[in-house]
Amino acid sequence: MIDQFDPAICGVCARAACGFGYSSRGASKILWVCDDPKCIQAAKAIYSMKQDEFSRIESMAAAKGGDAGIELLETIGKTDFAALTPDQWFEFNRRIIAGYRRALAADMRGE
Repeated sequence: MIDQFDPAICGVCARAACGFGYSSRGASKILWVCDDPKCIQAAKAIYSMKQDEFSRIESMAAAKGGDAGIELLETIGKTDFAALTPDQWFEFNRRIIAGYRRALAADMRGE
């Protein structure tokens, strides 16, 4: 589970935060974001989101990331992880993470 106020992680898409942040007036926490304009724009709406709602959206994004990994396995016709080449293993993991990040950002923005 991501802490949406972690200064190292974008609170919208879970990529690396890079110095942009949002905080409501008088609040002590900052929601740090990456440099993606869509994440910067979404930060205000996401800032007041309760952690349990964030966790629910994050869980849905994790499932979508897994779907992206499964799609690769179906494309290459393999289901046994031990049979994957190092390049296939790397690509499988990359697709899961990229799918998760994409889905998290889209779901946070309500797309």
